Amino acid sequence: MNDKSILVVDASFLTSCPNREKSIAHISRWVIHDACKVYILTSVTGVKFYNEKLGCNILSSIYFINLPNLYSKEYIGPAGIIFEFAFRIFASFFLRIPKHVRVIYTVTAVIVDPAVGLVIRAKLASARLFVTFDNHVPRPRDRPGSYFYNLIPYWSYVFTLQLLNNVDCIFAYLTHDNLNHLRSILRPRPRESILQFSNGLDLALIKSCKPSSQCQYDLIFLGRLHVAKGIFDILDVVARLNRAGHKIKAALVGPVEPPVMTAVVDFISLNNIAGCVDILGYIPIRAKYEVLKASKLFVFLSYDDSFPIAILEAIACGLPIVAYDLPIFSNPPYVDADLVFFPKGDVSQVADCISRFLYNDVIVSRRLSLKKNSQPYIFNYVDNADKEVAAFFPARRNVV
Repeated sequence: MNDKSILVVDASFLTSCPNREKSIAHISRWVIHDACKVYILTSVTGVKFYNEKLGCNILSSIYFINLPNLYSKEYIGPAGIIFEFAFRIFASFFLRIPKHVRVIYTVTAVIVDPAVGLVIRAKLASARLFVTFDNHVPRPRDRPGSYFYNLIPYWSYVFTLQLLNNVDCIFAYLTHDNLNHLRSILRPRPRESILQFSNGLDLALIKSCKPSSQCQYDLIFLGRLHVAKGIFDILDVVARLNRAGHKIKAALVGPVEPPVMTAVVDFISLNNIAGCVDILGYIPIRAKYEVLKASKLFVFLSYDDSFPIAILEAIACGLPIVAYDLPIFSNPPYVDADLVFFPKGDVSQVADCISRFLYNDVIVSRRLSLKKNSQPYIFNYVDNADKEVAAFFPARRNVV
């Protein structure tokens, strides 16, 4: 009997709203289409989240394994995260895992997920560990913001790379260049043990969404509100446009940590742009696409990224896009899209371009209009979920 049981490891789930759209879509596909039995190992808050997001017809095939929390407050902080993750790795040694599980799958490559996955694989001798990897982290000095805060994710990334040398298969959601970089920094391994994926979206949902009639914006940013994501560059652009006399309205959509939120509020107050910016935070998926479709321009001023889904969402919603010129944009699918790039940190050029766009400058408007025949191919969640499950349970050859 081929028991299609998958243990999903989401030990990195913290109390702030995480991006788990892909995980929800893939788990749902595995249950409905492939008749898989799915165990989800996650924190107490993660159990609550998945119970809310997975439909009733899905939950009947879902079994939760609670990973104890060390902290229960809403914001933990960088130092607290280190202790929290260390505690979760320690706690995983004592978890009771169903012995018939043959597939262990991590939703992220954040150090705690592959570490817990390796602990569990040691308990289940015949199980294979699949780790999702989608982001290279630059050195601390190469990112804006506090060197100390940048040091924590960087060293987490370095240790994660060591763990990846010991997993069975890596699902690499990376562009070609970043995939080659990953191969170059890992120990030599069979090429089939690293499978390349292209980030996907729920294209059917996006197509069904109509532009919001209540929330309409000139500019919109989608993603984590963080200094490395260019959040203060975007606010600087808004401030410059406001001083130039534009009646600008911008939306910031995505999770934000309290210290960053405080700095954002202070910047907004200091530059007198409170009436120009709506901080929407985390909003439901459908509402997110409705707001995107009701916006004029997508602004993406991140200083580093490995495979930004937010830009794919903006492309799928038909928005023109301005962004800092990152190496990833020379790779598919971005190279096939009509994006306008600027040097990193050049807020003045970005603001000038957007100003002319808002004043309907013919040349700039054409430059910032998506070409119908240059739309890149964007994968659907279903494509990737099916590819993953095929790797979990490869078809057995008939023996004659």
